[in-house]
Amino acid sequence: MPGQGRVLPDTAVEGRRAARVEPDAVARQLAADQAKESGGRMRNAAIVPLAIAGVLLSGCALFDPGRAHLRWQTEIGSRNMHTPAVAPDGMIYVSTGDGIWGLDSTGAIKCSIPGSGNSGALAIASSSRIYEVKYEELVRLAALDPLSGQKVWECVVDTGQPWRFQDLAPALGGDGTVYVPGCSSMVAVNPDGGIRWRCPTGSELREPPVLGADGTIYVTTVVGCLAIGPDGSVRWRYSVPGVRESGPMAIGEDGVIYMHCFSGPVVALNPDGTERWVSPVSISLDNPPVIDGSGMIYLGDGLDTLFCLNQDGTLHWQRHNYPAPAGSCVIGADGNVYFAGNTGGWWTEQEYHIVAFSPEGRKLWEYSEEGGAESDPCLGPNNALLVSRHNRGVSAFSVSSTGGGGQWPMYQHDRAHTGRAGK
Repeated sequence: MPGQGRVLPDTAVEGRRAARVEPDAVARQLAADQAKESGGRMRNAAIVPLAIAGVLLSGCALFDPGRAHLRWQTEIGSRNMHTPAVAPDGMIYVSTGDGIWGLDSTGAIKCSIPGSGNSGALAIASSSRIYEVKYEELVRLAALDPLSGQKVWECVVDTGQPWRFQDLAPALGGDGTVYVPGCSSMVAVNPDGGIRWRCPTGSELREPPVLGADGTIYVTTVVGCLAIGPDGSVRWRYSVPGVRESGPMAIGEDGVIYMHCFSGPVVALNPDGTERWVSPVSISLDNPPVIDGSGMIYLGDGLDTLFCLNQDGTLHWQRHNYPAPAGSCVIGADGNVYFAGNTGGWWTEQEYHIVAFSPEGRKLWEYSEEGGAESDPCLGPNNALLVSRHNRGVSAFSVSSTGGGGQWPMYQHDRAHTGRAGK
């Protein structure tokens, strides 16, 4: 596999300038910010002892919450890089055009697994087994052993011709079932690789499936949303009139499904498929929505705006970030919102930005650098925000959160990309 990778040391950065931060100053700033945002009440008091201690869990220097802090950057030199997935032991795996790379929490490369070059983002089971969907002449699901890098088994899930840009992640059920998006069918695969059932969807699948707490599988098609029972039977269909393509979904703790439409509205559906509300907020790209602990919905419009919606679909706040598009978001356990976007769009290599906001919409910091980002961000181990980048590799930023927080805090719900609602 090309590229041996190179790990760059951790630095605190403001824009592109490196700086070190004194722990006492960090503690004072954290306390002041928390008091200001909560009217004098310490909402996030758990962060302060960490700052006073003067160390992060990884041993990196502490950071100023008003600055970005680049912890490390591992250069892989591959295109088609997907969102990093994190195993229970903290190992970071990323699917690329050359295969799968495994990094530890310091960014050191620990393994590489050759791949087909046309696969989707990974999903990782509680056993650390890695699942990869390959979209070639046929659609295949591969189960990989993380220690040896060897294939445990592989099965054909769809014999149809994949959509040209189809590169989706599977979803993982609590019983070990793997739900795989085929060309125009949803397929359930047993933990041993046997096919449990296939459910025709009637149109192409453009986004990964998500799973409700009751085991219902939800998947977006070209024209709407489909709900499938654990037995493979269709429960209901929902179509959005006049919309040419439906986008990713997220599920709230009450079972409400949130879906946005390409160049169309944001839609909330009840678990029975009835429409709860349609928001007039228009989203241009297929950025997945995320949901915080109070039920607020966050998503970028693909242009220059980050939206925060109330549970009833009304606008809570919006923030413009010109010239960087408001891309995909993640929500930390402390409620802070992080999103990544590129000037010129996701498929350019001009400049990428990562911006942090408080839950109230106050801008905390912004980082920018030449070269595009190519994936949804992920909150990894040891207070790390992980982003994959065009022809470069994986970057890790130190953040105040110890992990994802909320009802649906990131792409496919969690850092293992299970796509499954609930804790």
